[in-house]
Amino acid sequence: YITSQINAEWMTNDTGTLSFQTYNAKPNNSPTENNKNKRTSYDDSDHHSWQVLYLMNQGQWIHENIHHCPQTYKIIKNVQGLLDGCIFGNVFFSVLYPNTVIEAHCGPTNIRHRLHYSLSIPVPFSIKRSNHCSMDQNHPTKGTEQLQEPQCQEAVLRVREKEIKWEEGKVFVFDDSIVHEAVYPVDNNESEVRVVLIVDVWHPDLSVDEKELIQHLYHPLTNNPKY
Repeated sequence: YITSQINAEWMTNDTGTLSFQTYNAKPNNSPTENNKNKRTSYDDSDHHSWQVLYLMNQGQWIHENIHHCPQTYKIIKNVQGLLDGCIFGNVFFSVLYPNTVIEAHCGPTNIRHRLHYSLSIPVPFSIKRSNHCSMDQNHPTKGTEQLQEPQCQEAVLRVREKEIKWEEGKVFVFDDSIVHEAVYPVDNNESEVRVVLIVDVWHPDLSVDEKELIQHLYHPLTNNPKY
């Protein structure tokens, strides 16, 4: 029920009216059979490679955006361990376009963990074709030829040496103070985007007193004129 509410709210919003922020990311330039003839550089004329819609930015709730996502906001406020009242807390929709790499980086502190809830995860084109071919009982030879096409790789999050794949409707949490990168390696035929809701939560080992001290020392950002 909760996941359907978030999904429904996201899908019904007109993205053209939302205040996205665009961050620098680089194109994936690996020459594969699927992308060697497609764009290999990113500029302003292409799709924005990585866009973010903040509901909370550095501890400050962004009411302009919350207005468009009231049900999601209510659900997030009930998340156990939500990192609120502190500059290290963020809540945002993360939209990653095909053929994009968010380079290896790490968060500023390990007092938080980062929750990923997968909203829209593209299915690699090769898997779609495979499923289609398995249903085509009248053309087995044709199906075999299609399955031999080079595969389109999935979007993944790499945390140090571990590779995590997003799955629609699934949640995972990781320590973003560890070096990590997001990779959507190959432009697929339908230019689908990967959409994830990201919520920062307190490190579970922190005591109440420690959280209160951190909130006292690191107030939410309140001097951003845009908001």
